[in-house]
Amino acid sequence: MKKNVINCLFACFCLVSSVSVDAQPKYQVYDFSKTAPSGQTLYYKKVSGTTDEVYLCTPYSQSSYGSYTKPSGNVVVPETVIYGGHTYNVTGMYLNPFKSCRNLTSVTLPEGMNYFNGTALFKGCTSLETINLPTTMTNGLSWSSCFDSCWSLVEVNYAAGNSVYKSVNGVVFSYDGERLVLYPPGKNPGSPNFLYNLAGSAAGGLKRIGSLAHNRYIEEVNIPNTVTIIGASAFYDCPLLRRVVVGDGVEKVYNNAFGACPQIEEVSFGCSVDSIGQLIFYSIEQPHENTSLRTIIMKPITPPSSILQLINGVSSTPVFVLPCNNMSVYENALSYYINNGKITVTGDYLYEYQMYTSNSGSVSVTQEPSCWNGCVLKATAYPYSGKRFAKWFIQYPDGTSSSSNTNPNLSMEITSNIRITPLFENAVAIEEAKESDVSIVVNDGLIHIFGSKENTDLSVYSIVGQLVYRGEIHNNCAVKVPSTGVYCVSVGNGMPVKVVVIK
Repeated sequence: MKKNVINCLFACFCLVSSVSVDAQPKYQVYDFSKTAPSGQTLYYKKVSGTTDEVYLCTPYSQSSYGSYTKPSGNVVVPETVIYGGHTYNVTGMYLNPFKSCRNLTSVTLPEGMNYFNGTALFKGCTSLETINLPTTMTNGLSWSSCFDSCWSLVEVNYAAGNSVYKSVNGVVFSYDGERLVLYPPGKNPGSPNFLYNLAGSAAGGLKRIGSLAHNRYIEEVNIPNTVTIIGASAFYDCPLLRRVVVGDGVEKVYNNAFGACPQIEEVSFGCSVDSIGQLIFYSIEQPHENTSLRTIIMKPITPPSSILQLINGVSSTPVFVLPCNNMSVYENALSYYINNGKITVTGDYLYEYQMYTSNSGSVSVTQEPSCWNGCVLKATAYPYSGKRFAKWFIQYPDGTSSSSNTNPNLSMEITSNIRITPLFENAVAIEEAKESDVSIVVNDGLIHIFGSKENTDLSVYSIVGQLVYRGEIHNNCAVKVPSTGVYCVSVGNGMPVKVVVIK
């Protein structure tokens, strides 16, 4: 009898224990819940090892277990909560308590909070417009993933007095203003030059680009020359981004900087880029590869390290525009992809021009190596005998025109598609000039000096001040100059005399 009673009690205990365990929601994270000052039910987890701290948390670690009403509207998280007669300080967030709260419009976090566990704190909050953060929040967030799908977010405001971050018009900067930390996904920049105009950047200019990820408005962006680093995933998932011009000060472009930008067509890398991160155009989500990229302009004379990362994650056949004076080095670095038809290369990234001349002079057009456009076209005017160069007459494709005065024989750089005409005029050539008892005569491309005293100093300069000849003359002498042009001749202590030499 006694044994039967014991067995019965044991069976009851097991049954009760089983019911008790099953009654607890699986994957429960929170210890208690409280109503926030703004009216929403929020969930809290006690911090292990402390007696007075709690984290704001998601109620369940698996969303498929347990039902609850997600916060919506304007949420204000309190600094302290009271539970069981004990006051707790709210010092952090645990397991993304606001993730996928699609009806959330604003969040204000309390002073004292500075801990975050989770990389998707506000991911999927499609209606979220404003976030207000305290001075105590000095730990960095996972900026590129934290605000994924926050398409309405226009302001992230750090309280004044934060020692690490500051906000200007809802844009987050490092405290010194040198780093753009976050440009909200829902903020419309309005212009490709918006990075030049950001208030709050350092006096010396913006130096680092952090996260502009998930922005739904950026179509083109020109990165200032003051910037030296473009951070990882900086422009990730910008669906309208088509064109990027990387400034000449940028040295490093980190991993996945332009990933998941399905419409990107052209990227121009500035003169100083020496390092390319991994999978620059790759998308983590399907489809992984970019199919729209058409042109990659490389301005650095030397290929950046890891240049092949520009092709990984690209299934189109982009054209690489290369510096014309160093194409062979680039072609060697890119040979595998060239030989397999993955890319094509060109060094002829030049402007088209039409040249009109007259019987008064001629024009030569040369290509000169330049970082800026691969090769630069330069036009130089050469007047015929008895003529001198006056100015260029320039006509543009839109029908407008202009004229530009310039020094004779100094080249004009062709920086757009234009029609150019050199204009000449009758020369007021100084065939004979006198300084004291000295005569200076130009004949047969030589400068002749007559009547000078023995051992007199002679200097000849080009019109731009470059020394062409210096020495002593003995009575009469002739000086040969390198090319047609205007020269200044100085004999002894006399005034310089300007002469025109036509060779």
